[in-house]
Amino acid sequence: MRARLLALAVTLSLGALASSAPAVAKPVPNVFDHKDWIGVCDNTLRCTVMGLAPDDGASRAYLSIARDGDPTAAAALKVVIYSDANIPSGPVHLRAEGFDSDIPGRWDDDSIVATSKDPALIASLARLGSGEAKAVTVSIGKASASLSLAGSAAALVWMDDRQGRLGSVTALTRKGPRPVTAMPPAPPVPLYVAAPKGSAAEIKPVVFPKALLARPELKDCDKAQLAQTDERGAWRLGGDLILWAVPCQLGAYNLDSSFFLSDARGGAIRPAPIPFIATPDSTEAGADQSFSLVNADFDPKTMILSAFEKARGVGDCGDLDRFVWDGKAFQPLEVDYMPECRGVSTEGWPAIARGRLK
Repeated sequence: MRARLLALAVTLSLGALASSAPAVAKPVPNVFDHKDWIGVCDNTLRCTVMGLAPDDGASRAYLSIARDGDPTAAAALKVVIYSDANIPSGPVHLRAEGFDSDIPGRWDDDSIVATSKDPALIASLARLGSGEAKAVTVSIGKASASLSLAGSAAALVWMDDRQGRLGSVTALTRKGPRPVTAMPPAPPVPLYVAAPKGSAAEIKPVVFPKALLARPELKDCDKAQLAQTDERGAWRLGGDLILWAVPCQLGAYNLDSSFFLSDARGGAIRPAPIPFIATPDSTEAGADQSFSLVNADFDPKTMILSAFEKARGVGDCGDLDRFVWDGKAFQPLEVDYMPECRGVSTEGWPAIARGRLK
């Protein structure tokens, strides 16, 4: 499967500089994945670290600690326990060696969700991974799960480092004397303006221009998929502009399509301007085509292009994307990423890039 995971290009390591040159700190990756904990930071330095349940089918749950990039932002704890049975809302019990606490929980569709911003509670949890405790048991009634602490200490250090908090009074680990006033502000959430409503419309039937199918970007596509008509897409974006969706490769649960723009006559064809956001998966797979999306569709009413790449069939890992057409390019409103397949449904995936509409 060709991974196509959008965005923030972050170099994972730098070679050592010559001894005569001044030392340069290595950049901190925006994705962390170690043992049973993962972490993701977005373009505003909002970071989330998550402790995951084993992928053994016995239980589905996770624990997360999230924090905005603003120096004064408080950390927020969330515990989610999935259940097929409707469980009455009530306190979720967290227990580990040297730790015992209850957090108010509420039933939400198929899970119990418990949240807290209690700094003392979160600080106690942050210390567990560096102590004797091996796991945290989360439970409510007959529903329970054991969440490993393996990797939690490193994940919290990573998050503090990514946000520039190490050695400061706001750090969750490795606190220091550096005051809040010494920390830079977080990057703002980018604001985008969607193209006017009513300026886009779907085109049926979809007949590809010959010049489109002859594009060199499609030379490695499955010929049978290129000939398919059911998965083709075309939309008039307004004025003299058409968006084309060309089915390229089909896997067991993923359809990879390539998106192009052209004028109304099918000329001036070029790849659609969709931002590419690099992750460890996309880097390892060698993906570099920003115009290629998986399980994608465009909604002409909202001007939003959405995609959902599943790293496995149940859809508990991969990336989930939403881009808005602003009249010139597609802009990222939400790119959520889950690197581990551990039963976390999409509403729990952290963002690796985000924006908002004006």
